[in-house]
Amino acid sequence: MIPAFAKGYNKLIQLTTIQQLEDLKDKTKDKMIAILFWASWYPECEDIKKLFEDLCIDHNHIKFTWIENPRKHNIIEVMNAYEEFYNKLFINERVRAYNDIEEILGSYPIVIFIRGSPTEPQCKSSRVLLEYLTKMEIKFRHFDILSDQRLKEWLKFYSNWPTFPQVFVNTKFIGGTEIVIEMIENDEFLGIIPTECIKTNALERIKLALQKSIVVVFMKGNPQNPRDGYQTECIKLLQDNQIRFSHFDVLKDPKFIGGLDYLKELIEKDGLVKIIPMTEMIVTMRTKVMKLINKGKFTIMIRGSPEFPACGDSKKAMVVLEKYPKIMEQLEYFDLQQDDSITRALLNYSNFGSIPQFYMNGKLIGGHEVIENLDSTGEIERLILESDVIRMKK
Repeated sequence: MIPAFAKGYNKLIQLTTIQQLEDLKDKTKDKMIAILFWASWYPECEDIKKLFEDLCIDHNHIKFTWIENPRKHNIIEVMNAYEEFYNKLFINERVRAYNDIEEILGSYPIVIFIRGSPTEPQCKSSRVLLEYLTKMEIKFRHFDILSDQRLKEWLKFYSNWPTFPQVFVNTKFIGGTEIVIEMIENDEFLGIIPTECIKTNALERIKLALQKSIVVVFMKGNPQNPRDGYQTECIKLLQDNQIRFSHFDVLKDPKFIGGLDYLKELIEKDGLVKIIPMTEMIVTMRTKVMKLINKGKFTIMIRGSPEFPACGDSKKAMVVLEKYPKIMEQLEYFDLQQDDSITRALLNYSNFGSIPQFYMNGKLIGGHEVIENLDSTGEIERLILESDVIRMKK
């Protein structure tokens, strides 16, 4: 059933004359027009008509129309006359847009298309991506998609990817935020990054140290002033055996973690997990699920994304949640299409048999039916206030 607020905004239009079509074209030059040639003797037409009514909800940039007996109104002849003109128009515009995109991609080895800028990202996904790239000390150029609606829409076709951010390396599309993070955590991302895009980091400083001589000692202090007995013994052994060597003082490197005492301190404060890559930690599937549902104040485990839900139930949930800006501003999500094992673990963990699943502060609220019920009773506003109270207590 289509919500009343959606019907009023973009509804299915019945065409009865060629002039009506021409008037619609003139009034909606910035929108696409989809036409259903409807016939009473073809049952499937009614199904498509209902589909058009549903599509009106999420696709306000398209005017959905239908016409009965198109030959009677000469609509088919008119459409055939338009076909060649619009095909050429579309192809020419695509060529221009793709040339503009490729010019941007050719300006630097790594280009990211984000909402906003590196200093002022305008969405959570852009901010998270930038945080990861900054931590890895990777150099890149960016393009703010909010500054050019035309390129934003064409870029979706160019990359065959509906959401943003989008990351390109050497003009090749890599993926969005979730894919890039997964590649980073699996130690796959650094391997595709051109050398000139990596800033001088700890790894490079180590490589430089290794290039100084055949034998390199990584030690605390230096040969003239070793910091403890182990360092002194190591230097003495090399010098007694007349081995030429260079050294690397790990205490001077900002990435150096420290000794046993500092390690114990990090563990006591839960600080170790923050600096150790996920790839180096043994994580159970249950732990992964708990980490995902606690990503933010509000988290939805969904098929697809909040912008492009990939199943009917996910879509129904998002239609309701989009009515609450306070939720949408802080909403995190995980696309369950990416990992079937996560889906199975989630269903087992929550003891809730369907998708999507909506969480508040790590606590399961329910699926799309629960969300719709809470909306109809006004309980969602109470949940928002309750979530703020819980966060304050924490």
